[in-house]
Amino acid sequence: MFLDPSGGATSKVLILTVGVGQNVDRSLTFAIEQHNPDFILFLCTPQSRGNAERVVQSRSLPSSVYAIDEFSETGDVQGLALHYEAVIRQVLFQERGFQPEQVYVDYTRGTKAMSAAVDYVAVNLELGGVSYIEGE
Repeated sequence: MFLDPSGGATSKVLILTVGVGQNVDRSLTFAIEQHNPDFILFLCTPQSRGNAERVVQSRSLPSSVYAIDEFSETGDVQGLALHYEAVIRQVLFQERGFQPEQVYVDYTRGTKAMSAAVDYVAVNLELGGVSYIEGE
């Protein structure tokens, strides 16, 4: 929990793009530790879903504090952006009642197309912030 400008406690959501490659689990875990979110939305491909599931398992996250979205159109930035916006609106805003300013994006471990798409959506929806925690 972090304090909102009015002094009350509010929840923080972290959206993580999940690609494939070495040390993806470590980078995702590092981002979670840095942001300390109350809820996590993993944006995955069919090939990268296992990385998100390993992080969930290693951190013993209860199903109430995360969601995993899987989308197979990994090279189509426009398709990804449309999909991500729909998922964020549905899963975070409609189902869980979060506000845009509570939502932060870390695109450290996504593909280039995933990163471009989620950055576009973050700006379009006026989310709380975008970060790139670490990379090579």
